[in-house]
Amino acid sequence: MKLSNKTQNFTAWQRFLSTGPIALLPLNDEYSCLVWSSKNKMAKNLLELSDEEFVHKVNQAFVSEDFKNEFGSSIESFLQTGIDFLRNAIPRGDNFFTSSEKLVRILPPKIISSGPRSFFPLSFIHSNNYVSKRLALIGDSIHKIHPLAGQGVNMGFGDVICLKECLKHNILSGNEIGSWSFLKDYESRRQKQAISKMIGIDSLNRLYTDDNYNNLLKTPIVAARTIGLTFSNRVIPFKNFFINQAIK
Repeated sequence: MKLSNKTQNFTAWQRFLSTGPIALLPLNDEYSCLVWSSKNKMAKNLLELSDEEFVHKVNQAFVSEDFKNEFGSSIESFLQTGIDFLRNAIPRGDNFFTSSEKLVRILPPKIISSGPRSFFPLSFIHSNNYVSKRLALIGDSIHKIHPLAGQGVNMGFGDVICLKECLKHNILSGNEIGSWSFLKDYESRRQKQAISKMIGIDSLNRLYTDDNYNNLLKTPIVAARTIGLTFSNRVIPFKNFFINQAIK
């Protein structure tokens, strides 16, 4: 995707739409890569659009307020007021709650042209076994998740780091490099971490992709995600926990 102005382009943008998340990832000062997740029918329709129509759809997706939920906005306003009160009322409240932010909306760069488009199905896959005799698997060969937040590659890096630690411990202990007990230790440690992160990311995607939900189901979903995101942004222990989980 070519940007309208050549400038310092080092920010990744992601927006949760009711039909699925859309993300713009910087490549250089002039181009970014687009990742747009949607249902199969919508994806096929997007592919059939002309370049001009598609560029318009992309720009509109990043700025449109049509999907905004007034119920969620009301809950957020109530929570923000309550957190501000607690921050000022309890001793050393600024150690537990961040200050309220004045909402100044910053928009992503405007797109003026599009390169070739393609689509592929997303999958949620987890292997029961990470290791076999003198064999250890890492990355997408053992787990596949939705690409939102870029956690797939982080999980792969985590596999490499954990495997390296296990093999190092193995060698320093005087064992053969492919010792079964140390490979099983790698599998056990990574499965515990990977499964919880996979479920969390999949749940987050389902929580926001609410286009097909009826109003009876959508109302509690909107309430849950509004409460969760507001607390994770304003309550410092929660915020630090999620940051640490994301970079592991």
